[in-house]
Amino acid sequence: FLKDHLPARTLVALVLAIASIFVVFIPLVAPSLGDRDATGGGSNGTNTTKPIIEASLAGDLLGLLSGASLGALIVVSASAKRRCPDAAMLTTIVLGSSLVVLFSLIWQAAASRPSMGNVTWRFLGLALADSICVCIVYVATVLAPRYASSAEVGLLNPLEAVFGPIFVYAAVGEAPSRWTLIGGALLIISLI
Repeated sequence: FLKDHLPARTLVALVLAIASIFVVFIPLVAPSLGDRDATGGGSNGTNTTKPIIEASLAGDLLGLLSGASLGALIVVSASAKRRCPDAAMLTTIVLGSSLVVLFSLIWQAAASRPSMGNVTWRFLGLALADSICVCIVYVATVLAPRYASSAEVGLLNPLEAVFGPIFVYAAVGEAPSRWTLIGGALLIISLI
């Protein structure tokens, strides 16, 4: 959209990052290649291909929408850097994040999700901590295009697919699949 000139190293890193993320999701495309624990297989040696969480078109579309929205945020931030460098972009992050949280809560309540009935102080504390972390990411995403190209900023976002499972493992002991480890290693190597 902004017609940025990308150096060859950035283009190579983009291609390698995309390939690395595809490696992480190989078990979803070819369940027979997945780990037993990641696909719901039992400890008796059988490998069922039924995933723990059923796929849905709505979930897939929301995933694409969130990725496209993050890409749009990077483009808008880079454009603002050029056209109006004094714009208060951080205000938009606070307003936008608040609207997303409100929309999510309304959606969850309207769908009568079981999680809405189990709101505890621990849950609210975790939600607050998560909100702060997400806010830091978005603030960094808005500020980063002032110092790096939009493509380089976008290259850092797939790290969530690598570090998310590692943090989940550290917190609750859910081991990442071998495909997540392989794809994550490839992603980190390509970004380096």
